[in-house]
Amino acid sequence: MVARDVMGNGAPARAGAQRVLIVDDDIAIRHALRLLLEDEGLVVAEAADGRAALANLRAASDPYVVLLDPMMPHLDGFGVLSAIAEDARLRSRHSVLLMTACPRTLPPALVRLASSLAVPIIAKPFEADEMIATVTECARRLAAADSVGWQVQELAHAV
Repeated sequence: MVARDVMGNGAPARAGAQRVLIVDDDIAIRHALRLLLEDEGLVVAEAADGRAALANLRAASDPYVVLLDPMMPHLDGFGVLSAIAEDARLRSRHSVLLMTACPRTLPPALVRLASSLAVPIIAKPFEADEMIATVTECARRLAAADSVGWQVQELAHAV
């Protein structure tokens, strides 16, 4: 069975392939990340602003690693991360990492929220190896959480 990218802007997805949502208003950043991550075998979708990202995450049937830029039009990264934090389904279903050109000048509230959700922060311009390693770690955490979720569901059905 071939799964399609929920955002409708990617190639057919291989069953079981990790999905990544790049959320950045800079098309050049999205394009560079897409090429890098697709070369690693990941299924990549894009959103140019926070509103589109949240709509896509809410509609997603599969978990995503979300690469989130904090400064965007319509709804910024803080707004997206806050919405994810407030929604138990989104929070448990997706893993987020922030990517910013100004990691030292992020608003303290955003830094606290990112810390409370164990969201890594990567500085732009990023090193390709660091980005791949961080996305891989986020995907590993998602897979581990999904495995625990299935085990809990199986136990609940057994009782």
